[in-house]
Amino acid sequence: MSLTDSLWLDAIHARARVALLPAEKSGRSEPIASGLRTHCSFGRKDQHLCQIRIEGAETAAPGTECELTLAFAAPKGLGNRLAVGTDFVLLLEQRPIGNGKITEDLRKVSFLKRLGL
Repeated sequence: MSLTDSLWLDAIHARARVALLPAEKSGRSEPIASGLRTHCSFGRKDQHLCQIRIEGAETAAPGTECELTLAFAAPKGLGNRLAVGTDFVLLLEQRPIGNGKITEDLRKVSFLKRLGL
């Protein structure tokens, strides 16, 4: 396991519902896949690197909606941004590819799991 992979094992997690933009609006015709590392933007200069896992599928096509688990390797500065109902924009190479809403903050679950509880 590489150092990079171990960072993601200790990541802070949240679940979200995301509406992927259609190809005409995102410029992306390829589906996104679980394991993709991208950014969540919670405001103009408030971006956080995350890795996504698509729930119930390996990929999601532009123009569709999907449930994601987001893993944030660097939780510093996340604060209350993972509160249920928080809106964000999913970015890829600084271009919007979807609009999302946090549906579950899994920080407590992640912390308890690390403690073995």
